[in-house]
Amino acid sequence: MKKPVSVFLSYASADRRLCELLWADLKVATRADAAYDITLWSMDENLLAGDDFDSEIRGGLDASDLGVFAVSHAMLCSDYIQRVELGHFLDSGKLLVPALLTNINAYADLRGLRPKQVYGWNDDYEACRSRAARRKWATGLAEELHRVLVERSAR
Repeated sequence: MKKPVSVFLSYASADRRLCELLWADLKVATRADAAYDITLWSMDENLLAGDDFDSEIRGGLDASDLGVFAVSHAMLCSDYIQRVELGHFLDSGKLLVPALLTNINAYADLRGLRPKQVYGWNDDYEACRSRAARRKWATGLAEELHRVLVERSAR
């Protein structure tokens, strides 16, 4: 029996189109995991018109086992992501996987992520030009999520 895992997907609204591609590929790649039944929680798929945005986001954060943060300049500049979403993971000690969505300034303030290993640090998702390269990147991220879950559960 596969162990259920809820993954909170965080991204800046300015990165929505790029993240839609990434999340779709990640969803397919994580479904194939033999050990974990991974459910992805994203704002686009879980919020409906008229929902209380803040309440629903906080509910998704509370229910999550792990967070994936799509790192970009827009994400680093989002007050809400920094204060609420990233703050939740940094303060709670829950598993956190930053993934480099776009190339960022080498001197950018990583808002608490500096000591964290960032997936794709030398090869951001946006730099993947072909569909095959994007799928390969997302599959690598899915494998990293699996590895993080296995390593953390062994501690």
